[in-house]
Amino acid sequence: MTPGRIALFVPSLWGGGAERIIVNLARGFTERDRDVDLVLVRVVGPYLADVPSAVRIVPLNAPSVMASLPALVQYVRRERPAALLATLNTANVVAALAR
Repeated sequence: MTPGRIALFVPSLWGGGAERIIVNLARGFTERDRDVDLVLVRVVGPYLADVPSAVRIVPLNAPSVMASLPALVQYVRRERPAALLATLNTANVVAALAR
């Protein structure tokens, strides 16, 4: 795989369009030979079945998106992803704070 892991951050894989787009992005990046982490506050939702096997799922195991900030900071410091993409309002704020 190409150096420079891409991290995709979303609260869970419940919901609709944003979660579906994250799964599609993960698939597209892996098809282009990129290492991808799917960073989830909670590992739940119907789209889990659609996540490609090449994608590493990183559970933060937090009770809420805001409460996931310390775990996301640890992840970013440990893994040093080349990019951290987030979606949904609170997740965007937490991702910016984690940076």
